[in-house]
Amino acid sequence: MDKTLVRGAMLIALTVVLQSLRLFIPLPPMASMFFIGTLVNMMLAVTVRLAGLKPALLAVVLLPFFAYLQGQLPIPLLIPVVIGGNAVFVLICHWAWHRGLMLAPLAKTICMFTSSLVLLKVLALPEKMVFAIGFMMGWPQMVTGICGILLARLITKRTTNF
Repeated sequence: MDKTLVRGAMLIALTVVLQSLRLFIPLPPMASMFFIGTLVNMMLAVTVRLAGLKPALLAVVLLPFFAYLQGQLPIPLLIPVVIGGNAVFVLICHWAWHRGLMLAPLAKTICMFTSSLVLLKVLALPEKMVFAIGFMMGWPQMVTGICGILLARLITKRTTNF
């Protein structure tokens, strides 16, 4: 129990640090979104695999708040959208690690895209902002989810004694 708790805490802390790289690495916003998004998805998958569901879900809840504080989420009402999408991703990764793992990025993308569009419709934001947020919550989530899972599988194969 203690070993898993410490492992989970370390993985969550590493995920927060990796998500914060955007503050230190000067990348264009699109490159940053793909690079950081892939790393965060990788860490969510690694955390659920190596530390279990509870630490991974804790990371899912914490990370959007940090993303908002870093300016990655333009409105705070997107925090629950990101929590929901990442929770779906983590739950499917937990359930389907050896089978159908690519379902996780697809389900995450559908969840985040549709819920963000509903939220944006209700808020009646300017069309430009709706397009930008809709894009950010759309197919890039699929790409970063797939890349993150592929990297996570490589990492977890090498850390079987972790």
